[in-house]
Amino acid sequence: MYTAIVIGSTGLVGKALVQQLLAHDTFDVVKTFSRRSLQLQ
Repeated sequence: MYTAIVIGSTGLVGKALVQQLLAHDTFDVVKTFSRRSLQLQ
């Protein structure tokens, strides 16, 4: 069971990283920290 923590998840790189982490089964939990709310499609 792996957990990923992404700081700055609303920026260009952070948003792409979160989308990649959620698309694969490697990480069970993805936690994000940002100043703005995260809008994913």
